[in-house]
Amino acid sequence: MALTSRDRPSPETNGTGTRTLEVRAALIRQLYSQSVSGLIGAQVSSVVLVIALWGAVPPVKLFTWLGLYFLLQVIRNWLVLQFRKAPRSDQEVIPWGDRFSAVTLASGLCWGMAGVFLFPEHSVAHQFLMALFLAGISSAAVVVYSPLTQCYLPTVIAEFAPLALRCLYELDSLHLIMGSVMMVYGIVLIITGKHVHNINESSLRLRFEKDDLLGSVMEKQQESDRLNERLKSQIEERNKAEQKLVESEARYRELAELLPQLVFELDLEGKFRFVNRAGLEMMGRTKEDVEQGLLAQEVCFPADWERASREVGEVYKGKTVMGIEYNLTRLDATILPVMTYANPILQGGRIVGVRAVGVDVSELKTTQKELMASLKEKEVLLREIHHRVKNNLQVVCSLLRVQRRRIEDDRHARMFQESEDRIASMATVYEKLYQSPNLSELNARDYLSSLVRYIRGTHEAFGSGIDLRTCLEDLTLGPDLAIPLGLITTELISNCLKHAFSRRTHGYIEVTLRSVNHGRVEMKVSDNGSGMPPSIDPTKCTSLGLHLVRIFVEQLGGELQITSNGGTSISVQFDRPDTERGQKAESESRG
Repeated sequence: MALTSRDRPSPETNGTGTRTLEVRAALIRQLYSQSVSGLIGAQVSSVVLVIALWGAVPPVKLFTWLGLYFLLQVIRNWLVLQFRKAPRSDQEVIPWGDRFSAVTLASGLCWGMAGVFLFPEHSVAHQFLMALFLAGISSAAVVVYSPLTQCYLPTVIAEFAPLALRCLYELDSLHLIMGSVMMVYGIVLIITGKHVHNINESSLRLRFEKDDLLGSVMEKQQESDRLNERLKSQIEERNKAEQKLVESEARYRELAELLPQLVFELDLEGKFRFVNRAGLEMMGRTKEDVEQGLLAQEVCFPADWERASREVGEVYKGKTVMGIEYNLTRLDATILPVMTYANPILQGGRIVGVRAVGVDVSELKTTQKELMASLKEKEVLLREIHHRVKNNLQVVCSLLRVQRRRIEDDRHARMFQESEDRIASMATVYEKLYQSPNLSELNARDYLSSLVRYIRGTHEAFGSGIDLRTCLEDLTLGPDLAIPLGLITTELISNCLKHAFSRRTHGYIEVTLRSVNHGRVEMKVSDNGSGMPPSIDPTKCTSLGLHLVRIFVEQLGGELQITSNGGTSISVQFDRPDTERGQKAESESRG
């Protein structure tokens, strides 16, 4: 009988480690699968028996026995059909063995009792014929029912025992011999059946173990195939990666050869592993020099080697070097300045060398020197221009001063004095510019201090009880702010002298320069004079001084504020250009 995987459940073992449940279920399935052939053999035997006994046995007895036997075969066939519809698990198959055993025992007993009740009491030939039938049926039972001892053994006993006991009961020699032979033959059949049963059970166990082994081998084979497929896939992926790496390396070499800059690689010993064509031309070397183990120390300028070795050591630790200048010594002993950018080479997470790019900056340095010389020349020229403008303005001041001294009218003389002060404020700006290290800016504190000193020295009022004070912060301004600021300061001081102390001979004028909120600058001129009359609106005053102040405040882009309370205070607030740019950039970044 062939067992399919559907017939075989998972192995279940008892305490001794055998597969008792699984083997027993398989034997029961085998028993039901052989019942068809046993049923056919039993029908043929019953027909032959009826023919042989026809006329020797009353028909009533013969057909009664045949009907009973036929009923048992119908029950047996019905069991086979029900078994095929039954569940397939081992636990559910076991009860079907007991059912088949009961029907088989009844069939065997039917045959055995036939030898007692059907044969005539003195028909030895018929009894011998019955013995032959029993022997044939029992021999077939050894083959058919041997898979299950509880089916085979009761059947043999039920078939042989009644007839053997009757033969022994007759007490004549022929019946005794025939009964003894039947008993011995029954015992041999029992022993043979048991042996066949053991062989069949062992065969099933071996078959299950073989199936398990084959299944395990198949699983291992499948697992091995899967591993081989994965390994093959990994090998293919690695080959593709290596191919891509080779292609990438080739592209890198080609691009490096095309670059006009120096491209090179160093190993951990400081030897060149690769130098492109442009780099070899820069160093005046050949590929043979690189292949023979050219050292970086051989091409680096001796004075730069200590610094270069220190920086390369940092790269070996994982640092990236950006824009460090070294001097290379060419083979013809000429020096070539190179700006170097380097980073470490990593392989498998380990640093194996340095890869770097060097840019020839010799032309850049030459251009830089030319630009510096040109800038120096222009700076000298600009200082000279500022100096000459300052001298010319001083000449104009001197001319106005000479002219003022020849005027007897105080009103006109004062007008000349104011013009002198205005020109002097501009001349002081150019004086501070050509003295400043930075020609585009000047120190506002120094500038206003010099302007205040000039005004104090040219006005007689400051020697007769009027004090001119300053409180100035250290700020830098461009000339576009310094000139209007100086003119505003000059006009406000002149207005204080003209109006605040017309009735007094003592007091002070204070000039203040400071930084206020948000980077704005405030310049304030205040006095403790008589102050402005209530009838005068400072915003609508048409005097030349305040008119000029308003014009200069507009040039600064500032705000003018006038207060009069026990004196007059005029302040101007404005933004420096750098502060305006910074605030604008900050607002744009937030937006």
